[in-house]
Amino acid sequence: MGLEKNRMWERGKTWLRYSRDERVAAVGTVCAFSWVVDGLGRLDAPFCELAAVVRRRDPDILVRPRSLCSFDLGLTFELHGGESVRSKGYIATACARKSLWLERWRLYGVAKRLGEGESGLKELDEWTDADEWEIALETVASMAETASMPIGDADGELLRCLGLMMGMDREFFAWLDDIVERSRNGRTQP
Repeated sequence: MGLEKNRMWERGKTWLRYSRDERVAAVGTVCAFSWVVDGLGRLDAPFCELAAVVRRRDPDILVRPRSLCSFDLGLTFELHGGESVRSKGYIATACARKSLWLERWRLYGVAKRLGEGESGLKELDEWTDADEWEIALETVASMAETASMPIGDADGELLRCLGLMMGMDREFFAWLDDIVERSRNGRTQP
């Protein structure tokens, strides 16, 4: 993402990411085992074990093959490069509430509510693992367009907010408005 790369300050193994209004939106490290987090302790467990530790604190975490997100704790973890799930080589990020780096993970919740199964979530994984969140957003909008169930107003608004945060163009919003309108009128297919 352009905004991410352009607004990142790096010092050693720790970095800060800023929102458009110049506030710190996330703090992260690619050396996660150097962090100590209240209630979790030192993050020196392999990635697969870390998911179990976080789940004890937050039963609603999002766990994917190469990443996890706890909205309750405001933490995300992603495997670093080609590391295996037994690796301690993951990127840990502590996110500000309502920051892009936390909120974008909510795309998975929208996909689930649209009735997407594991194959749909794996499609999202391909984009999020490559840090292509704009394409992941467009993928979820496409899922909403072809879903057999309507998209809820809250989910439509979430997609709109994420689009604004990601700097999507007018064409995206026109397309999203059309999807939401057709969904309200009971016509989900284009």
